[in-house]
Amino acid sequence: MHLAPSCIFAFNSNIDLVAYPKLSEVEKFFRRRISSGGEILIDARMAKCVAASFKWEEIRLGGQAGNMANAAAALGVKCLAHSYNLSSRQKGLFAKGVEVVGEKTGKESVHYILELKLRSGKRDRLIATHDPANSNLLTSPKFASRSLEFIADGCNRAMVGGFHLLRPGNSKQRIAAAAKLLLKWKAANQNLRIHLEAGEFSGRKTLSETIRTILPLVDSVGVNEMEVRSFGGFKKLAKLVPEVVVHTSSCASATSRIRSKEALSRALSFGHSLAAYRALTGKYAKLSNALRLMKKVPKPEFGKDCVSVPSLRIRPRFTVGLGDSFAAGYFLVG
Repeated sequence: MHLAPSCIFAFNSNIDLVAYPKLSEVEKFFRRRISSGGEILIDARMAKCVAASFKWEEIRLGGQAGNMANAAAALGVKCLAHSYNLSSRQKGLFAKGVEVVGEKTGKESVHYILELKLRSGKRDRLIATHDPANSNLLTSPKFASRSLEFIADGCNRAMVGGFHLLRPGNSKQRIAAAAKLLLKWKAANQNLRIHLEAGEFSGRKTLSETIRTILPLVDSVGVNEMEVRSFGGFKKLAKLVPEVVVHTSSCASATSRIRSKEALSRALSFGHSLAAYRALTGKYAKLSNALRLMKKVPKPEFGKDCVSVPSLRIRPRFTVGLGDSFAAGYFLVG
C-alpha cells in the first residue's frame, strides 16, 4: 500500500473532554429530545455550565485537523498540523510524529463530547462547542510560514477543515484569508493535492461562501450522508470538484476525474479499515493494523460513474473521530 510520505493538516484542532451520561440526563440539561448525534454551538456561559454539569472521564485530541494528523502519524506519515491555541496540554495530545505549530495565547480550545446510547440502541455523540479560535478560523502566522517550508521540502498533500464552524458574521473575511494561504500552497507546488473535509455547516451563508471561494482550490471533498445534502447532493457536488467521497457508517462511495475506479476502491477500503480500528479500540491504526483489517472489508461495487464499498460490520465502542480516520486513510492512498 503506497501512502503519501507527508501531509499538512489545517485548520481546526482542539481538546475533547468526553463524558458518558445517560440520555435522559442530557435531554434534561439541554431541554430537548435527542434522537441523533450532532454538534451544537454554545456561548461562554453555557460552556461553563456544561463543564460543571457532567463527569468528564477522558481527554482526547479533537478537531478534523487534529484527528486526521494523528491518524496519519500512526501510519508513519510525516505530518504538519495547525493549532491556533497551542497550550502545553493540547500539544501533548498530538502523536510524536506530528509537528504542530500554533500560538501560545494562554487559552485552550475545548469541545465537550457527550457519548450517548440513543433510544434506537445506536451509539452516537452530541458535541457542545464554544471555541472562538476555531469558530473564527484563526490561523497562526507561524503555521502559515512553516507550511510553505514544509511544501518546499517536498510535501504534496494537504487536508483542510473547520470551515463549518465559522459564524456567519465574519465568514466571508475568514474564508478569504484561508483561501489566500491555499493559493500560496498551490503556487509553491502545482502538484499539491488539497482535500476538504466538510463538516456540518452552522449556516447557509458560510456554506455558500465556502463553495464559492474554497471549492475551486481543492481537489477533493469528503462529506457524510447529511453533509452532502447541504451541497445539493452527490451529483451536484461532483460537478464542482474533481473528486467527491461520501462516507457513512455503513458504506462509502466516491467519484473522481483524477483517480481510476481501482484506485478509488483501494482508498475507500483503506479508509474503512482505519475507521473500524478506531471504532473498536479507540486508537489510531498502525499500517499493519489497517492492512490486516482491510482484508475483511467487503468487495467494491463498481457503478457507471462511481465506486462504493460497504463498511465492516462491527459494534463500535467509540464514535468520535471515525469520519476523520476514514478521510485520512482515503486521501493518503496513492
